[in-house]
Amino acid sequence: MNWTDERLTTALRDLDVPAPDDGFWTQLGAAMRATELAVVPRADPTEVDVHPLLEHRASTLRGRRPRHALLAVAASVAALVAGVVLLARSGADDPAANGPVHLAITNPHAITLDALPRAAPPPAPLPGGYFVLDHGSLPSGWAVADEEGLVMNAEPDGHYTYRATLTAAGNEHSLWVGNLPWPDDPRGEAVEINGHDGYLDQGSIMWRLDDSLSATIGPIDRDIAVGLASALAFIRVDAMPTKEILPTDVPPMSDPVLSGRLNGVHWSLFLTDLTTTGGWLYIGRDLGTGVERDTSPGAAPDVSATGVPGYGAVVWGSLPLRVRSVRVLLADGSDMTVPIARTDDAVYFAVPVPPGLAVDGFEFLSESGEPIARGDMPELPASFGGSTPIEWQPA
Repeated sequence: MNWTDERLTTALRDLDVPAPDDGFWTQLGAAMRATELAVVPRADPTEVDVHPLLEHRASTLRGRRPRHALLAVAASVAALVAGVVLLARSGADDPAANGPVHLAITNPHAITLDALPRAAPPPAPLPGGYFVLDHGSLPSGWAVADEEGLVMNAEPDGHYTYRATLTAAGNEHSLWVGNLPWPDDPRGEAVEINGHDGYLDQGSIMWRLDDSLSATIGPIDRDIAVGLASALAFIRVDAMPTKEILPTDVPPMSDPVLSGRLNGVHWSLFLTDLTTTGGWLYIGRDLGTGVERDTSPGAAPDVSATGVPGYGAVVWGSLPLRVRSVRVLLADGSDMTVPIARTDDAVYFAVPVPPGLAVDGFEFLSESGEPIARGDMPELPASFGGSTPIEWQPA
């Protein structure tokens, strides 16, 4: 079989195969052992090149076999499991397959961890949960066009914000709710909303919901602002609504240096030539975050986790030139090496972490493969959509 990657990927993507049960994996393990293919502990240094279709879950293999033979076996296995193979499970009844394994991604535009087992429990919500709009409290003629929310930092009592687009008579109005600090000197005309302080100011209204929460609507006409604010009610939830991101494969700009998928949606990293080298991270085509990263001689590494509510997080940043690869440390003791992008000034990397995937941290490796430093993966709250730094810890 001599298919191109595109033909093979297309054929496997279109398969419709029932999910395999435990009996299937037992039979598959026996079949793979018969072909001398088995997962071995990471201590065995024998590795093989990774085919792009399977590189998000490649494994160390016992013995070297010709590349075309490995592809044929991989394609057969992938067909049986609807195009996604977790080779670590294929030898579940083989003691050699029960230990940690070494994984590798070689294609800088196919970086995804989506196929890995997600054993971690969902991250806990903020204490007390979140307040969102009770749709039933909207006055007649009003509706919710869309809504979303995010936690803006990773502290246990981190700030969060919830946004909804309200519509009436063909007009749109933005509602914001959150636990941001109340301004010391609010501007505008003082009003009272359901017994709480509020202010009308230049087409918007802001009012307290309790001692820690406030809400804002704008733009809004003064003659309806107080009545609408007084009518709205809010309910407590454990997870806020998230904005759907289209799973496009088309990057928003040309020539990303790194890209892949995060929980089914496309992500891409671009470099910009600013006063210092800058990076732009895009999720889908519309959701982007950019930062200037100092790459002058002696500058500290700059690594952070950027959350995408409902989809996980991307850990990314700029590293010293002496870093030659990045290793993702999984909670089960396995690890995965991911591609990097090099410029004249710095090394860039990006690792997508879908919800529920247990990642302990990241090792930054020298040309010889020795750890230069490490960064720990923070525990992120539900609906995290901000950015939190990851400390560079020299080895």
